[in-house]
Amino acid sequence: MNFKGGYALGVYLLFKASPVLAEVQKKALPVVNLNFTMILQWVNFAILLFLLYKLLYNPLIKALDERHNSIKKSLEEAEKARKEAVELREKWQKELEAFKQERDRMFKEARKEAEEMKEEIVKAAYEQAKSMTDEVYAMMNKMKDEMVKTVRLEAVKIAFDVARQILAREVNAKLHEDIVKKFIKRMEKKG
Repeated sequence: MNFKGGYALGVYLLFKASPVLAEVQKKALPVVNLNFTMILQWVNFAILLFLLYKLLYNPLIKALDERHNSIKKSLEEAEKARKEAVELREKWQKELEAFKQERDRMFKEARKEAEEMKEEIVKAAYEQAKSMTDEVYAMMNKMKDEMVKTVRLEAVKIAFDVARQILAREVNAKLHEDIVKKFIKRMEKKG
């Protein structure tokens, strides 16, 4: 954006074209009257161009350069932020993946522990049921033994009473006593 050469060319052409224009004007119809006023207007126009160049062009170029640099800096910052966002996203993806793996591992561990606890509970319940069944069988056997013993004792008493009544009628008391003792001994050996 360098107009210095363009400005110089414009001024050069202006002054070079003045004599050519004057000659064309002589040969052609007088459309433009080239006189001192016209030359002053051209000089004024050249001065105006020079002043505009010095006063307006440099600040405008400076503002455009600043704007260009600002946009460039913003684009660089945006690119940097985009790269950081991509890196952060990748980091989060990795952390999320690690979290999912840890979660799955914990679920597997929890399932395994629950399965082990279930097996222990079932085993304990089975053992408790077996123990209770054994206790019930033992208690039933004990009750059976007690009942058998009680029935035997009752049978012995009844037999003893029957034998005593029969013997009392037919045998004397001494013989009766010997028979009862033998019978009780025999029953005790069996029971």
